[in-house]
Amino acid sequence: MTFRGGIKEAAKLLTGLDPEGRVRVLELIAQKNPEIAELLKKNIVQMSDLSLMTPKMLTEFMGWIDTSVLALALKIESDDLIKFFTDQVSSGIKRDILDVLNGPKVEKSKVLEAQDKILTLVREKIDQGKLVLKKDNEQYV
Repeated sequence: MTFRGGIKEAAKLLTGLDPEGRVRVLELIAQKNPEIAELLKKNIVQMSDLSLMTPKMLTEFMGWIDTSVLALALKIESDDLIKFFTDQVSSGIKRDILDVLNGPKVEKSKVLEAQDKILTLVREKIDQGKLVLKKDNEQYV
């Protein structure tokens, strides 16, 4: 069997593990190659994965994150992801998000920094069992 796909595909495989298993595998990888382990950690969750949150999870997520950071992070994301958030939040939060999205241009590095803050928080909450990103094809047993 040949593995193809690189870091992103390997990170997808890691998402199928329970949090403890994922930590163990990443620790083993880090012993051999810390840079690869860090890349895998960063690729386990992407901004687009946030659309997999249930409405209840989204409500909790919005309590954890500053709306201005979320809005800034959405500046370079797809219309679908923006719609996911703006369709499910209050009209005030929606207005705040749209004000940032339609506001003046900002440095891309600031947007990437906002995304990193969000994704770091999301990874922490997933590892703590406080956030679940449910894929449509998941089965429960």
